[in-house]
Amino acid sequence: MPMVSLCSPVLSLPVEVWHRILEYVPEPENKDGIWLSSMADTAMLLPMSQTCRRFRDLTISHPALWQSVKIGAGPNERILARDAVTRKPPLSLSADISLSSDRETDVAWTDMENLWPEVAARARELHLLLTYKQRVDPLWDPLFDRPYPRLEYFSFCDATAETIPIPFPPFAQGLTSHLRRLSLRSVSVLPWCEFPCLTHLALGDVTAIHADIIELLGRCPQLESLMIRNIRRRSGPNEAWDKYQDISKSLPRLRRVVLQDLRDTFLPFYLYKIPKHPHGYSLQVVGVTAFTKYCDAGAILCDHSVGPVKTVHIGLEPPRWNVREPTDFYAPSVAFLGQQSVVRVGTVTRLEAERCVDGPDWLRHTLRDKSTLQAVSDVWVVNFRPGWWDAFEIPLRDNISGLPALEVVTIVMDQSRDCGEPDLRILPDGRDPVFDSPRLKTVRLVYAYDREVEYRRVVETGQYCDLLKPRETKQLSLSKVLEQLKTGAFEYLDRLVLHIAPRFAFYDVELAEVRGYVPQVDIECSDETPRVPLPEYAREPEASGRFEYWNEVFH
Repeated sequence: MPMVSLCSPVLSLPVEVWHRILEYVPEPENKDGIWLSSMADTAMLLPMSQTCRRFRDLTISHPALWQSVKIGAGPNERILARDAVTRKPPLSLSADISLSSDRETDVAWTDMENLWPEVAARARELHLLLTYKQRVDPLWDPLFDRPYPRLEYFSFCDATAETIPIPFPPFAQGLTSHLRRLSLRSVSVLPWCEFPCLTHLALGDVTAIHADIIELLGRCPQLESLMIRNIRRRSGPNEAWDKYQDISKSLPRLRRVVLQDLRDTFLPFYLYKIPKHPHGYSLQVVGVTAFTKYCDAGAILCDHSVGPVKTVHIGLEPPRWNVREPTDFYAPSVAFLGQQSVVRVGTVTRLEAERCVDGPDWLRHTLRDKSTLQAVSDVWVVNFRPGWWDAFEIPLRDNISGLPALEVVTIVMDQSRDCGEPDLRILPDGRDPVFDSPRLKTVRLVYAYDREVEYRRVVETGQYCDLLKPRETKQLSLSKVLEQLKTGAFEYLDRLVLHIAPRFAFYDVELAEVRGYVPQVDIECSDETPRVPLPEYAREPEASGRFEYWNEVFH
């Protein structure tokens, strides 16, 4: 009886309230990793649905919870898939299919045959992964050969030992009138149909010939965002580039382009063929070689920037394959931002590289030409770890100095990953004869704390009680800043902004002493880390969270 009395107030909540609560239980699953997906891990609802009859009725009665279908997963997912497909047919579905063994023994094929007519009719998203050890011939049979009237997002990855030479049947038949997002990985043959409504296209690890890739782009007149990653071919374009299809007028809406990990012989070709939008163009070239003799990152930044550059962003990110763990590898990048274009180029190298040009030399070479930077008023230096400042100090200072229109320098350090004292040493020395930044009067030092990093640490260690502990205030010393100000190198400063997360504080005595050297010292306290705002055309509304894409601000 006591248990019933304790639970009854909870169970008596209105059904609508419970449905809202349950909607937050399944975690999103970004199966493709490129564009946003509505897939969710509905298996997380099973423990609650098996608690009692009341909770079972609550979970089953909300059809919106069961719009994600997994075929080819575990037994629990099989039951959920069957229930989801048979429940509330009018609703759209998001389907994740993994076919990994022989058709005669894989139960996924049985599920496919039973459920696919209904799934095909309702699928809004379809994510298909093939991991056969042996080919099933023919793969594309009448099972897949049916209409897909609601399909808006399709991702396909061929991870088999042999390539699939035949496109997915809807492409072969041209049944793609509603398709808006498409992601193809590890494919050798591209669709040859028209894509009248496609707005987002991602090609990764494809082995298709270059002519087919260019022709596919020419059949996507509504394309807004494009990502091409790691074309897995040995040979480059084997004809004069002008002999390939001219797509300069075929992509009038293309605003955002990401070219990632392309070979040195491929990159110039795609930069030449893909048109630049004259009134707002975002280009990211990620993973270029650090050998400057093979790829001139500075030339890419200058040649593809449209209009005057107003902001320069110099960043240092952890590598994509090892974001959390400490590593000697890092990904320096430089971006030029203006009203009409945002262009970013990044490489991956080591702090002490033995066989390639290291990061400081790459950075110095990339920004050696300042002819396009005469209107730059804002420079951001982001995420340079304290231990790396010795190596980057000179190239950073050299790149910042000599900008005649420069007014503000912002230095952002994430204290959740590395601890360091406030430091001004990368700023231009006003006593230097070549100092040519007469408008530089303001510096912002940002000491942020990424709560996501803290949360991941807690999850990995299982110490969830740490999240409930009160925050300990950490004092940041300004002793290094004071030593630097005393040298007279920064007498040109009129304003110093110290932006800190709420867990940080400064010593009052040191603040008072700093105010003796800089007329105006402002303290800003916020959990929100300042970021470079992006123009509307550079924002990716379908961003999945990968750092190759931007959503509202520059990371």
